Amino acid sequence: MFSKNKMTASLLSSVLLIGLLAPVASAKITTARATIDIGSIGSSKYYVDWDAKTANSGQPRIQVSANVYFNSVKKDSDDKYGAGSVTISNSLSASNSVRGKWEINSTHREYDGSGKRTDIDTDYDSVQWDPAAARSLSSKDSIENDVLTEMKDSFSFDLDNFAFFRAVEVSSSHVSDSLKDIVVTAMDNQREGDIMPFVFVDESSEEAYILEKKADGTNQVTFIGVDEDGSWEVHEKVEKEGKSLK
Repeated sequence: MFSKNKMTASLLSSVLLIGLLAPVASAKITTARATIDIGSIGSSKYYVDWDAKTANSGQPRIQVSANVYFNSVKKDSDDKYGAGSVTISNSLSASNSVRGKWEINSTHREYDGSGKRTDIDTDYDSVQWDPAAARSLSSKDSIENDVLTEMKDSFSFDLDNFAFFRAVEVSSSHVSDSLKDIVVTAMDNQREGDIMPFVFVDESSEEAYILEKKADGTNQVTFIGVDEDGSWEVHEKVEKEGKSLK
């Protein structure tokens, strides 16, 4: 028979063994960063340099992805998987004569050994190109206003009670991760020349819309609602012929 001391020691050993065999909890993402800045400048063109980085010290697989826009028009994107630390970057050239705003959204994900996502984060950065030091961003503002007006008329939307944010600024929004996922996916699926998605959300009615204009002029709206578990999900996508971009 076991003595009380031996039984206690046996139980403690079992507890320690179980603790050693239990899966290690995620350390979560430690770095989620996006940067964009003006690089070298020539007589007729300049370069804009961007990068995005994800790092962690826990789960075995991480991902970084990024979407880059100039005056609301998509110009570049990339994504990469790895372990420990992953960085993506690029350098883009542009004409000196066109002023405007460069923006980047980055998404950072962590996965466990089974492929299940265990953490997500986003980041945003911007830089303005304006050699004349003028403060006006009329080009960007005009594109966005024209696209929104056209799409609201095309789909007969009444969005007075909806909160609005530009997709590239999703990192500063206060929406849930499930809706952020949908917004990021919309950006990831865009092609160069498409206009940045615009997001409208009404938490009280559990409705959301993503409005997009493609480079060929097609207008697309994504209808989003909340499922039984309280997560946002895509219900439908509708396209209509729209005005071509100049």
